[in-house]
Formats: sequence, C-alpha cells, structure tokens
Amino acid sequence: MSTTRSDITDDGNFDGGDEGGVTDQEEKKFVLQISFGNDVRYFRMKRKCLLSRLMKLYCESKNLDFENVIFLYNGRRLRPELTPDDVDMENGAAIEAILVRSM
Repeated sequence: MSTTRSDITDDGNFDGGDEGGVTDQEEKKFVLQISFGNDVRYFRMKRKCLLSRLMKLYCESKNLDFENVIFLYNGRRLRPELTPDDVDMENGAAIEAILVRSM
C-alpha cells in the first residue's frame, strides 16, 4: 500500500512557524519530528493515520531497511499498528529513530 501525499507530508526542515489561518483539513493534521542522529525531519500527518505509514515513508527517504529501525516516543517503542491518537501524541511530538543491527 503506497502512502498518499494527502495523509503524510514530508515537510523537511519545517520551522514550525505560524502559518496564519487553518483550514478544516489542516486541523486534522499535526506536525511531528523524527530524529536520526543529528538529522531531524518534520512531517505532517493525520491523527488517525497508522504510524507504519510514517515509519515506512521515513525509512524510504533515508534508504533504511524498515525491519532494522525502531522508533521511540517518550522512551517507549512505537508499534506500527498504532495511530498518533493511540499514544496521545501532541503537535510537535519528537520521535527518535534508531538503527538496530540484524543478526
């Protein structure tokens, strides 16, 4: 299943600044960041979208094997089948990506 641009948007180095008025469609999305070492990427996604879609999009953009990367939020491992609402993510939430070695 491919990720559509309407569900998740890679905002690159989004500064989080005020963008003026917010439409109904934009209210359903929020910004979060994924850090991998010193690299930080910003994404907009719908609150009801599965985290697996975001995780796979991030891994594809970084040429990482999805099976060898874990994602942490508040020190806890994120499960791909959950949504941001399931784990009470706030706008601007920080997720850490960690590469694990496969045996």
